Amino acid sequence: MKNNKKNKKYVVWAIDANDKKTRPNSKAVENLRNLIKGASATLLPVQVLPPSDQEAGIVDNFNLAKRSIEIFVENYNFFKTVKTQVVVSDADSRSSMVQCLLNYAQEKRADLIALSTHGRSTLGRVMFGSFAENVLQKSPYPVFFLGRNVKTVRRVNARPVALFPTDFAEHSHLAFRKFLKQAKKLNIEVALLHFASLPVLHDGVYVQSAAFTSKYLAEQIRSAKNKAKIWLKEAEKEGVKARFILKDGWVGLLTGDILLKFATQAKVDFIVMASKSAPINRLWLGSVAYDILRAGKIPVWIYGPKTLEKKKPAARAKNRKTRGPRGVI
Repeated sequence: MKNNKKNKKYVVWAIDANDKKTRPNSKAVENLRNLIKGASATLLPVQVLPPSDQEAGIVDNFNLAKRSIEIFVENYNFFKTVKTQVVVSDADSRSSMVQCLLNYAQEKRADLIALSTHGRSTLGRVMFGSFAENVLQKSPYPVFFLGRNVKTVRRVNARPVALFPTDFAEHSHLAFRKFLKQAKKLNIEVALLHFASLPVLHDGVYVQSAAFTSKYLAEQIRSAKNKAKIWLKEAEKEGVKARFILKDGWVGLLTGDILLKFATQAKVDFIVMASKSAPINRLWLGSVAYDILRAGKIPVWIYGPKTLEKKKPAARAKNRKTRGPRGVI
């Protein structure tokens, strides 16, 4: 009985039923539905309500919010049997509302938090929305951004495929290990991707020596293949189906548009990426992830800074005489 409870999988879907700007399109939601169905997971749609909405004189906003989220979910037709929830935070502050969501996720032992962004603004910047920014920054759980402009839906009952682009850096390896455990639990296949690119000088001039270029690229390919073998063995040990994709001979820097185009060609269901440190901006999230989230054309699974924090070893207790309760000699 205990094992059954431990093996249950939960995805918390944070919703603001009254904010049309963050409403994902039906294809994005259908992809979420298929991911959950394939993993035999339980979806938990929830809306966080500030306590000021419960003040005297306001007409029962709790029940109003509850009905709003029910209608929100019902409109997608995929989740008619899903139970929705409204939780009230301790204070009106954004940080309190975010903490309320995280407390709910902890209570439900969530594996993932799903939400959506505002998409692209007129200035071309990502308008995550303050709530989504803070969730990503503070969440000990990975965040799954649904996207507002998703155009493709994966096959129903097919195992989802996640594209994991990497430069084989330490923080990327840590995110990969964490993702493997959830990929096993949620029945996800992994496509590990690395671009072996040619060096670019600071003024934008490409190295032109044929001998140097050939040697440099060969070394990059050799190194990438050796590292990929180690990562794939880790996936095999976790019981996760994984494969390695190497794009060699690449010239210049990888951009979000290039990765999006490749993800479309590879027919993956979503992209997994890792952030580095706070606060949120292009440099923190990384320009590639930033551009992909801005486009909103494919779901993105992101490990925020809290998910990648290394656990500090427990402090050793100093040697001292053990005492009983006070008053006992």
